[in-house]
Amino acid sequence: FPYTTLFRSSEVISTWHGEALRMQAIAARTYGLHEMAEARLKKREWDVDPATWYQCYRGVKFRRGKGAWDFVEQASTTQAVQSTHGEVVVYKGEVIKAYFSDNSGGRSCTASECFHEVTNPPYLQEVDDASGVWGAEGGSWGGKANLTAKSIAATLKTVGIKPLHPVSHLESLVRGPSGRTWRLRVILSDNSPIDPDETQTKALMSLFGGIRSFLYELGPVDSKSGKQAISGHGYGHGVGMSQYGGQL
Repeated sequence: FPYTTLFRSSEVISTWHGEALRMQAIAARTYGLHEMAEARLKKREWDVDPATWYQCYRGVKFRRGKGAWDFVEQASTTQAVQSTHGEVVVYKGEVIKAYFSDNSGGRSCTASECFHEVTNPPYLQEVDDASGVWGAEGGSWGGKANLTAKSIAATLKTVGIKPLHPVSHLESLVRGPSGRTWRLRVILSDNSPIDPDETQTKALMSLFGGIRSFLYELGPVDSKSGKQAISGHGYGHGVGMSQYGGQL
């Protein structure tokens, strides 16, 4: 109970609608229990990592940098945990791996597409998110991207790729069913392509102002600034429940 209470306050905004907080409480409890069972099966020495790769957990108090310490637990999130006591999500009698992320960007993603899982659980389907999710926090991004020929070429060199000609722009090479881009293509000035692998593509995404989502569109290169436009949507992997979608 204390873990779920403090986790809830770390993952969502305490002023959200009560139903959204209860929904997240159930998802957090379900995910935590699934990871506990998996840890026992794999003989892991820990259950759940406190970072966002698993579930964000800030403890009893938290502070950013040298700021003041704030209490993590809030009355609204505690009430959401208490009012859903014992409730979990199951599929065919087993507790599910209840994935969730901040904002799907309009379309969720299956575990097989996003995490390359061999078998996708039937309860993790690709679906449209709530209307208006683009306007929510994390719904749209890309305005601060630094997509220039110079920055692209410099990033390629950090992953061992040395273009034989000047870089022109980026294109999407491999898209998944949800529209997310998993591999980029670099077009050079002579129109020849360079096709980075997924790891090298993630390095290029550092130019996008920080990786927020793989759901984005690459636009044309501006003739004056030399920058290539990018329009991104979503925050997080997009598998399972969309936290902002649930709030809407």
